[in-house]
Amino acid sequence: MGDPLPNKYPLYGRDAHRTRAGVHADGLNKFWWMYALFDVPNLLGRPLEVSLTKDSGIAG
Repeated sequence: MGDPLPNKYPLYGRDAHRTRAGVHADGLNKFWWMYALFDVPNLLGRPLEVSLTKDSGIAG
């Protein structure tokens, strides 16, 4: 329809499979299957991503 998708739009938004929270980044690295309901890289061709910020903490 020509309208851009919001960054956090489920499944297809730019940040739909990205976490910035340290505790979630740690969990994603240890138990990715608990943070993704399906195999995102194989089904959507996109990686599960972690963005580190000043608020990510030690776990991040």
